[in-house]
Amino acid sequence: MTSNETEGKPTPSAKDIERWLVKQLSERLRVDAASVDPQAPLTRYGIDSAEAASLSYELETWLGREIFPSDIIGAGSIESLAERLEIMARAREQTEEREEGEA
Repeated sequence: MTSNETEGKPTPSAKDIERWLVKQLSERLRVDAASVDPQAPLTRYGIDSAEAASLSYELETWLGREIFPSDIIGAGSIESLAERLEIMARAREQTEEREEGEA
């Protein structure tokens, strides 16, 4: 079971994560969310190591999973980061389910 499931919340989809990231960036940049392109490089939005650390903490809090700043910086775009985070969450979820079945 994932941390989100133990709280009664399913693992967010890549689209849910993407929307969350767009909202976060638009608020930080003080721009309309429609002007944030999920396919654009994150560097376009000033995502440096400090900003990546802040975002990773917020993502960890929301997703209930450890997210490293390098996961954010290495992702390239919001879209690819969201997809990567969903894949990571689903893989961990499957591992936890398998381990629970073995217990």
